[in-house]
Amino acid sequence: MSMQPEVLAKPAAAGPSAPLPPGLPLSARLRAETRGDHLLVDAAYGRFDLARRDGYAAFLLAQARVLPALEALLRPGEMIPAWRGRTAAILTDLHDLGRAAPAAIAPAIGSGAAARWGAVYVLEGSRLGGAVLARQVPPGLPAAFLGAVHPSGAWRDLLARIDAANPAPAAQADAIAAAKATFAAFASAASAR
Repeated sequence: MSMQPEVLAKPAAAGPSAPLPPGLPLSARLRAETRGDHLLVDAAYGRFDLARRDGYAAFLLAQARVLPALEALLRPGEMIPAWRGRTAAILTDLHDLGRAAPAAIAPAIGSGAAARWGAVYVLEGSRLGGAVLARQVPPGLPAAFLGAVHPSGAWRDLLARIDAANPAPAAQADAIAAAKATFAAFASAASAR
């Protein structure tokens, strides 16, 4: 089934509280410049009670509002060798819980390589949190999505690839804007009903 995703406007740019040193690798800039966005998303998803079937299903529905559209938009397999998407896993988990796929929300990100790397940083970083959250899901509930963690060393490899892309300063701003837009899409999805 093809769904036309809702597209969110780009969030207003907000920099870190202190100037970053020049020459900082892009992965470090992404982490520093999106720290507040990350905390907002963590708080938004922290309200879901993963130990309860309904709370866990609501969490998966929120994630599924963004993840499939984002994976389709970014095509991370073109950027990361042996990348494995999580769309099938989250849709299977929802199906197993008796839930249909929700309407999609796609972040408004630029089409350039740097913007794609910024959004992939958020997309793939969410696997790290998923590994922690999976421990809250009771046995007997489907957990393919949260179980789709990075293989050993894959996160470090991704950060190295982001840094090796070495975009110009203007393109680095595109990467940061895309990361912020991706966090905003996930935050919006967490509050949608």
